[in-house]
Amino acid sequence: FEKLFANPYFLSCKRIQWDAISGLVNQFDLIINCTNLGGFDQARQSPFSTETLSNVPKGALVYDVNYTPQESTLFSQCKALDIHFVNGSQMNIMQAVYAFQKACKHLHGFTDSDVLCAMLA
Repeated sequence: FEKLFANPYFLSCKRIQWDAISGLVNQFDLIINCTNLGGFDQARQSPFSTETLSNVPKGALVYDVNYTPQESTLFSQCKALDIHFVNGSQMNIMQAVYAFQKACKHLHGFTDSDVLCAMLA
């Protein structure tokens, strides 16, 4: 994470049309679900079919901004396909760690791990 935060231009992002996803997913090493599919009132839905996810390359990471339910349909799909998955609660915690580091930059010597451990204690 530190490499991502150190250089905001590290990621090369490109917007693509949704109907092209299934043919391109094999090129992605990071997929972020920013939809409400899989959360709250749409908990049984997933933005991807299992067939589409089966084309995700080994070592890729799927982020889901939804955090309720903790084990969404997308999570279950990724787990079955052995795809690394991070749900929204983990993203929120890391955002809080980053915000704390920025707000308290006068406090030297604390690593992200130090801050994370203190927040979860």
